[in-house]
Amino acid sequence: KNMRPYELVAFQWSCHTIEKAGAEPKHNEWINLKPEFPNFKFAESLMKHVGTKGTFLMWATHENTILRTIYDQYAKYGHNNITLKKWLEVVVKMDKDDSGLFIDLNKFTLENYFHPLMKGKTSIKWTLPAVLFASKSKRIEKWLKNFESGLSLLQRDENSKIMNPYKLLPPIEIYERAETVEDGTGAMRAYEDLMFGLNKGEVNTVENYRQALLKYCKLDTLAMVIIWEHWNSKK
Repeated sequence: KNMRPYELVAFQWSCHTIEKAGAEPKHNEWINLKPEFPNFKFAESLMKHVGTKGTFLMWATHENTILRTIYDQYAKYGHNNITLKKWLEVVVKMDKDDSGLFIDLNKFTLENYFHPLMKGKTSIKWTLPAVLFASKSKRIEKWLKNFESGLSLLQRDENSKIMNPYKLLPPIEIYERAETVEDGTGAMRAYEDLMFGLNKGEVNTVENYRQALLKYCKLDTLAMVIIWEHWNSKK
């Protein structure tokens, strides 16, 4: 009520944290499953987790855009959390003259890294498979193999090259058909169905969607860790 159509909704985040050079990445995540406007809880939980210390990596400007929008919504909807407001003012790049805390890995890729398999594209969905094709890192292989308990995203093709892990995410059974959340559009459709679909509130369906969304988002941030590891590898 009293919101405009197509209002931005931030319903989940994933974060892999590397505490020091050479340390193993630690994963944290958050997702909203309640039929409510989640943006401020999204930002508050992220603020609590990441604070303001360290190097914040993103791919393209999506993360900054989301938090910039939430900053505007803060005043628009009269949210009362001055700590959140101050955090957003530190973290977010508000305009072209501002700095913020995010470093854009997509921009870095555009300026420094191309592989023939990327075919001139620099999205994370094209860069990750190219990096895995070129990588010989056992550490990266371990991260994929141990993606989750009972779920390995490490498989090789007939040429012994690592397969695209996005294609290995397990499908979920929805409306008697198998669906896989492996890109941003799929994630948004899944969340829309979870909130407003025919089976909303059905325990098994909600849990299936939750697991699919969390796995996809987790792979997105692990992908940034893998690409960063490859770029810094001496092998």
